[in-house]
Amino acid sequence: MENAFNRRRALQVLGAGLLTNLGVTWAQLPSGQPPTRPVPPRPFPLPPRPTQRITVSSVTLNADIKDGIATVEVSHVFKNAGTVQGEADFVFPIPSGATVRDFAMYDGEQKFEARVLNKDEATKIYEEIVRQRRDPALLSYVGQGLLRARVFPIPAGGERRVTMRLVSVLPREGDAKKFVWALAGPHLPGGVQPAFVSVRIVASNAGSLYSPTHDVTIKRLEDGTGRVSAEWSSTKNEGALAEHPELALYVGARDTSAVALSLLSYNTALPQVAHIGGGLHQSGYFMVIASPNIPKTALKDLPPRRVVLVMDRSGSMQGKKIEQARSALKFAVGKLRPQDSFNILTFSDAVTKFSPEPTRATPDNLKRAAAFVDEIVADGGTNINDALTDGLKQFPEKSSGNRLLFFTDGLPTVGTRDHATILSNAVSAAQKRTRCFVFGVGYDVDVPFLDRVGSKLSGDADYVRPDEDIEIKTSQFVAKTSTAVLENLKLKVTGAGAGEIYPKPDELPDLFEGSQLVLVGRYGVGSGMSVTLTGDVLGKPQSFVLDTKLAAVSTEASFLPRLWASRKIGYLLDEIRDEKDPARRKEIEEQIIGLSKEFGVLTPYTAMFVPEPGTADQPIRRLQLGAPGAPSSSGGFGGAGGFAAKADMRSGESAVNLSQSARGGRAQNQAGNLAAITSQSGADKKLAEAQARQIQYAGNRAFYQRGTNWEDGTYDPKKQTELVKIKLYSDAYFALVRRSGDWAKWAAVGENVVVVASAKKAIQFSEDGKEKLTDKELDTLLKK
Repeated sequence: MENAFNRRRALQVLGAGLLTNLGVTWAQLPSGQPPTRPVPPRPFPLPPRPTQRITVSSVTLNADIKDGIATVEVSHVFKNAGTVQGEADFVFPIPSGATVRDFAMYDGEQKFEARVLNKDEATKIYEEIVRQRRDPALLSYVGQGLLRARVFPIPAGGERRVTMRLVSVLPREGDAKKFVWALAGPHLPGGVQPAFVSVRIVASNAGSLYSPTHDVTIKRLEDGTGRVSAEWSSTKNEGALAEHPELALYVGARDTSAVALSLLSYNTALPQVAHIGGGLHQSGYFMVIASPNIPKTALKDLPPRRVVLVMDRSGSMQGKKIEQARSALKFAVGKLRPQDSFNILTFSDAVTKFSPEPTRATPDNLKRAAAFVDEIVADGGTNINDALTDGLKQFPEKSSGNRLLFFTDGLPTVGTRDHATILSNAVSAAQKRTRCFVFGVGYDVDVPFLDRVGSKLSGDADYVRPDEDIEIKTSQFVAKTSTAVLENLKLKVTGAGAGEIYPKPDELPDLFEGSQLVLVGRYGVGSGMSVTLTGDVLGKPQSFVLDTKLAAVSTEASFLPRLWASRKIGYLLDEIRDEKDPARRKEIEEQIIGLSKEFGVLTPYTAMFVPEPGTADQPIRRLQLGAPGAPSSSGGFGGAGGFAAKADMRSGESAVNLSQSARGGRAQNQAGNLAAITSQSGADKKLAEAQARQIQYAGNRAFYQRGTNWEDGTYDPKKQTELVKIKLYSDAYFALVRRSGDWAKWAAVGENVVVVASAKKAIQFSEDGKEKLTDKELDTLLKK
């Protein structure tokens, strides 16, 4: 007590002395000069507030599937970037349709407590978290059970690995079992996408594996068990994880034939009126998956290949291009087997041949070929006509394994220059005896012309961009196509009014080791369908038949309509470039726009109904593809030009981008817009990425961002004249979400979502609106 008094007294004395000194100082100031007030001392900074910032830095998934049972082991690494010890409320959605048989969670070898909740209990938890976070994203899991665990402690600045082991029964869809797993998404703490995700799934007694979400690598394990693996990593695939945080994998039943066929279908059309000419929702959709089932030991019996490489050595190939070209030629011939035959042709003003006709790939001939390649010098013009026809004449008869690889970096400047004549001469010289694969080097090529060459000669066209390496592009192609197990394919589908099949049944590509053929189409009335695939297996003709009955209603493979639309758009983009009739061009354009808008597929027309960032309140300018517009930095046309490419562009970066966009759509195996983005470059790619961020696809509907709203792609204020507002996170909001899984998915799109409920009515989730709804009011609101 005495000490406290002494301290107070000392402070009083100190304060009085300070005031006395200040008074003396003020008294000594010159007359008229105002006194300067003392600056109060700066307060000491408060110590930083302790925080915890928990995220998941990596996810590693390993699964074994046998007899429809999936045994899963998945590890999550929880990272605490905060300054204090933390904990995570780990909520994990149980895959839809799966039945959990066994479950456990481990920290190292130590098992710890976790709960598995059924879908009703889980829905309450999802709603509780959504109310707390004020973020609707978690609603996408409504209708699914969940697993919940407390992960504690997670040290400050440290990590903790938690392993989940789960055994579940997989649901059946069509001819397959379906495996689904959430790799990323709003269920993870912090809502941040993991920096790394790795997946390996091994299925026993499987005929095929197919993923509509991720471009998995398929490998058939040579251990006599009939096991097939699917592997995927987020390395260089971050875009796929962002677009598809949930992995889906279909496991087809084992088939002992050389090619396993399986079928998936989707149909919500009324059976008595379904037909493919009556609109997108008046038909069903189906997919046929053809997977090679040939052991590696049999691949040694592949028939001999005949490969001819034709390389442009005109003056424009000087420098880095010709060096890469030499390396590419050496790599391609180095991959040949002794029983294969080959030839190398180079061209500028005239054509030079390594050998008068293809020669066997013996060690001596390969050495001679390497010396020939080393002496290639770039000079002169570009005689495409003679080079192409001379190359095609190297194939006197049709045979499995015939391949022509044609490289050029420019336009025809010597000899025949008319494109139509060059193409006619090439088709006449080929006589359907070989497939021709064209590589355009750089942006100074005539893109539509090279695309036509590849198409007419039963091959394909690809492009080596200026920042790409000819050798790498060639090596990737050669590695992918070196082992053709099924060639000269034809498809026949009968029954159920099937049609509009892509790729087109008479234009099917060859099937190579490690690849799959995925066909999508539409069907109408009827349930019976027969699929027949014919082709040459290891050089011998064979047929494969799949007879099936389609369900009257099948809603599980909901990705099929969007994937079909992407394929069809790819073909329409090719068609519109070559179409000269204005009326027909307008018809094609309207088809592309209709499909693009309904299914949220990026196309060169997307900007016609998706506003550019910052212009949501401005009217969207309708610009015909090919009409005058403002040039973009890439030489294309921005604004309503979509990918900034015009249909009649023949050269340049945007012309290549448009070609690759169409090519990617035709061959797309995964639903979504990732292929459309990765096929672009430069300013076109930036625009495509910006547009993709304004599109979400949920519950089989596309939503487009306009200002702060996400609008249903089918919403038209002139038709849906009644707009009913429901207040976010209110009782009415959750009552509507619980009514159906689709409404939960639509609500999860964002906070301000406009959804078409009927022909004349739309519902908007917003900051104000109805807070309560009776069951009767809800029924009336959702009445069609």
